[in-house]
Formats: sequence, C-alpha cells, structure tokens
Amino acid sequence: LCHLVPLLQCATVFASVLSLTAIAVDRYIVVAHPVRKRISVWGCGMVTLGVWLLSLALAAPPSFYTRYLDLRPSGIDLVVCEEFWPDSGNLRLLYSCFILIASYMIPLLSVSVSYCA
Repeated sequence: LCHLVPLLQCATVFASVLSLTAIAVDRYIVVAHPVRKRISVWGCGMVTLGVWLLSLALAAPPSFYTRYLDLRPSGIDLVVCEEFWPDSGNLRLLYSCFILIASYMIPLLSVSVSYCA
C-alpha cells in the first residue's frame, strides 16, 4: 500500500485533467468541423485507455523512491511512507516542475485554445 496509494492518488488527478482536456478537444472538433465523422465507441475506448496509461506513467516516478519506514525499533511509535529522491532533491524539483507543466499548464492551454478558437 505504501507504493500504491501515492501512485493512484496522482494518477487519478492526471486522469481527470487529461479527460477534461480530451473532452474539450472533442468539443472543439465537433463544433469546428460539424460534418466530419465523429469518434467511434472503439476510438473513445482507446482514448480512455490512453488517458489512464499516460496517467499511470506520469504518476509512477514517486513510487520508485517511496520507502516504508518503521521507526518503532528506535523508540518512536511511528510507521511512515516517505519519498527519498536521489541528488539532494534536484530530481524531485525537476519532477515537480514537470508535474506543474503536464497537469496544469498544458491542459490549461489546450482547453483555453479549444474553447476560444
């Protein structure tokens, strides 16, 4: 559970953001090209599968650096799951910036362009 919970928390956020972005792009296509053939049920399923696979891939890096720590042997009645990133946090900072861009900036730009175009 120590590795799974953070992965699923982040993946569901990514899936929500990417789903909203896909809906905005689909609405743009329907409005801008009304006579164009619409996406099929199979195509919609593939987009959904792609959204979830991409979400899991983007959310995976923190799981690689999450450790289960049992502090009870040292006299502290505490068990925690903590992220320990290499390179004194530089890699964590890079991942955090990437998350900001991938989960906020790019979807915001995509949705804004889709609704304003």
